[in-house]
Amino acid sequence: MDDYRDLLRAEFLDAVRSSGKSGLALSVYGFFEKESFSGKCLSEAVRLLSETGISVRFFSGNRDELKKSLCGENLLAFVDYPEKTGRLAMAADALSLSGVVVYGNKISGVSMERENIVTHFRRGIFHSDYVKMSRFAFPEIRDEELQSLSAKESMIPVQLVVIYLGLMLYALGKEGGLLPSMDAARALYNRFSE
Repeated sequence: MDDYRDLLRAEFLDAVRSSGKSGLALSVYGFFEKESFSGKCLSEAVRLLSETGISVRFFSGNRDELKKSLCGENLLAFVDYPEKTGRLAMAADALSLSGVVVYGNKISGVSMERENIVTHFRRGIFHSDYVKMSRFAFPEIRDEELQSLSAKESMIPVQLVVIYLGLMLYALGKEGGLLPSMDAARALYNRFSE
């Protein structure tokens, strides 16, 4: 099994390198703390994406950490208020960054229950949409349930890690859209998770 996993990992890395995008870098910002349930899930997603050769940095918590995350070329940010999605996207674009800003809830940054505001920005072009994760074959889980879960209680952490991975790939512009990004995230999770 390990040989098979290593083979898949090698094939994925070759595909990333041959796509000409192996020099990609991503800054990820979450308003929640790294030690929280959401922070641990996002940290796992960052670890998995890093294994592909993409440079990923995770910043969380306060405003100073947010400022640090704006020093890259691509950004994925989770914000705690809906009006921050557009404002942060405009500020990041003014700094010549590309990426995605998401508001879903005040627990994990993304809701598995309700619609999320997803703002994609690249070179002065902005696109915002309301996105419900169940459209991408993720289960609908009440936001309050996310607070009470631990990593060993259910498949929720896996689903949340995959959603975070998909949003990272989408922020990088690696896939053609959000749906292909979520599909690629599932494949990446299956290849690199232990």
